[in-house]
Amino acid sequence: MGFFDKIKKIGIFNGFSELTEDFYEELEEGVLGIGKENVHHVAPSKTGDPVRGYLVSIPAIDHGKLSILEAQNNFAKEIDWANPGAVAAGTKVLVYTSPVNQGEAEPPVYYELVPDSLMWTADDFDTKELIPANASEVAFTMPEENITISAQYRAMTNGVVLDKGELVFEVEQIRSGSRWNPQIGWKVTDPQRLTAAIIPDSAANKNVVWNVKDTDGSSTDIISVDEKGEVSVNQSAKWIQELIKAGVANQELYPSKKITTEAKDYGTVTVTTEAGQKRASAFVTVNFKITDDTVVPVVDVKLDRAELAFEITRVLEGDRRSPKESYTVTPSRRLYETISPEYADNKEVVWSVGDSDVLRVDQEGMVSARENAKWIGDLIEAEKEKNKENPYAKQEAAGSRSSYVTVTTKDGEKQAVCAVNLSFKTVDRTVVHVEKVSVNQAELKFSVEKVLTGSRTSPKVEYKVTGAQRIGAVVAPAEAQNKSVKYSVADSTVAVVSEDGVVTVKRDGKWIQDLEAKDAANLAKNRYALSTAAGSRATESSPQKDASQGASHTRSSRETVVTVTAEDGQKTAQCKVKVEFKTTDQTTRPGTSSGGSSGGSSGGSSSGGGSGSSYRGSSTAAGGPGAVGQTQGSWKQDSTGWWYQYQDGSYPKACWKQLSYNGVLEWYHFDDRGYMETGWFTDTDKHVYYLNPVSDGTKGRMVTGWNLIEGKWYYFNTVSDGTRGAMFVNRKTPDGYQVDGKGVWVQ
Repeated sequence: MGFFDKIKKIGIFNGFSELTEDFYEELEEGVLGIGKENVHHVAPSKTGDPVRGYLVSIPAIDHGKLSILEAQNNFAKEIDWANPGAVAAGTKVLVYTSPVNQGEAEPPVYYELVPDSLMWTADDFDTKELIPANASEVAFTMPEENITISAQYRAMTNGVVLDKGELVFEVEQIRSGSRWNPQIGWKVTDPQRLTAAIIPDSAANKNVVWNVKDTDGSSTDIISVDEKGEVSVNQSAKWIQELIKAGVANQELYPSKKITTEAKDYGTVTVTTEAGQKRASAFVTVNFKITDDTVVPVVDVKLDRAELAFEITRVLEGDRRSPKESYTVTPSRRLYETISPEYADNKEVVWSVGDSDVLRVDQEGMVSARENAKWIGDLIEAEKEKNKENPYAKQEAAGSRSSYVTVTTKDGEKQAVCAVNLSFKTVDRTVVHVEKVSVNQAELKFSVEKVLTGSRTSPKVEYKVTGAQRIGAVVAPAEAQNKSVKYSVADSTVAVVSEDGVVTVKRDGKWIQDLEAKDAANLAKNRYALSTAAGSRATESSPQKDASQGASHTRSSRETVVTVTAEDGQKTAQCKVKVEFKTTDQTTRPGTSSGGSSGGSSGGSSSGGGSGSSYRGSSTAAGGPGAVGQTQGSWKQDSTGWWYQYQDGSYPKACWKQLSYNGVLEWYHFDDRGYMETGWFTDTDKHVYYLNPVSDGTKGRMVTGWNLIEGKWYYFNTVSDGTRGAMFVNRKTPDGYQVDGKGVWVQ
């Protein structure tokens, strides 16, 4: 009975009811623990019986894993470097290998099994066997001896990179000297070295192969590369030679043109690893050009014009005795040269003039005349001497000169000439200005007479006014070209002057109105007093006859000045205008047949300082025309509006009143309740009035003259004729403008 049968029979391991894989593992571990070479190893059979086994040792492997397992044996265990074990002889053993990659390294490193490195070796080193690693199943048959299984891993070649991704080569052919027999030179970029780096650096096989191709993958002779990666450009390449041939052929057809050939070609340099056939490429650009420095000499030069003409005009403006002088000259003219042959290389030229006092030319061929030339100055001085005794004579200096312009080529000093003719003239636009203005009259006199007739309580008023008079103006000297003058009056309340010097006195001037207003205030105190219309602060007035005698003559005068101003030079002259205002009161007192009674004012024409009452011809106020009523009071305002209260507590209503506000006397109208009215108002006589509605310190006052109301112009009577303040309708205004049926100015 064998050793292993005895073990099974005696069942020395009481703890096991049956043999298991763990049993053999513990048994083998015990055997290995003895550590003696003559000790037999134990391995499980496929049925689980212990059988004689042989030790399998697996050392640790760099960058890989190695283990074995008996095939088709459920009791077998996997054996590796950390777990040695025994295998029965003659059994099939499966071998497992795998690399330990460094995938997180930068760059990652991957490993592979070194070919023919997987084998087992007997402990006595006499026997060893290669285990095929590329078979579909990696296995071997266990020999009857202890063995060691070994393998080697190496870093794989994962890629290759070049230190440059692009190379550029410049190839230049330089042609110099005669265009027909040029000298040839070359400028070519030196060879450039490419360096290949294998990835990873620890790769076992770093052998590479270099080659060049065209960009389409075909072969090329433009560039070449040696086994060390040094790249060179080939100036004799077919592509370059064909470009040179084409450029020369084109120049033979067009000899005036230089060869300007420029072209590019491309290729690639590829490096391939021996291990793994990894590739990297560099793009190569070859720039080729021909620099043609050949020259063609000048044979002749011509100009585009044989003759040029310039006109210099002297312009005089302003005052003829001290004119402003300016010059206008024909614009500069450009001369263009033509070099023969047209394709000559050195076309530089030099420009010059025959007389630099007459002409100038720049180096672009731009020719211009000199307006300040001496010959022109001589002509002007000669004319000034001629007209010395006649300062108002027009200047007409004129003359002509001639010269030439020459162009000379720098190559060969060939020349061409252009004749230049110059003419000079003077254009005199000066004027003779006004130096003095005078008038034909030193003084004009006017008279305004106010004549009152009829009943003193309701007199008839008539005005007698001196007619318009004309002022004549004379300008000097007689040669003055602009003899226009303008007329203006210093005090427009006294008189007005037309554009042609006609002076008209203003019958309703404010100074006259002020006199009449003062007279009306006096009459308000004594309705039977004579009208005097006196009291102007500029003049004195004196009655011609005592009021008790039944008639009165009062005079007052006012002066102003009419100024005549020359439009040219603003020279002036003045004419004094004197206006005399006279009131002749021929009224009779009621109940008498002759003068001697006091008279009233005319239809609301009076005005003056202080508060009081007055008559207005269109009024239907209580008390009737000429009613005096209260004379002192004050303005009041309540929630309804403004009203006027007399000292006795009464107030005007349904009437016109001339009252003072802030020291200014104006006409106001009060309604039936006694409140001051504003805006449009139609009186009982159908006349329309406008009472200022704006709170500007004159609210309620009756307006006169032109007024812009709600975007339209209206005219209200300014004359104290019983309808002062009434709106004009369907008629012309005193200043000649037409208003329609609604009083609106017809534009």
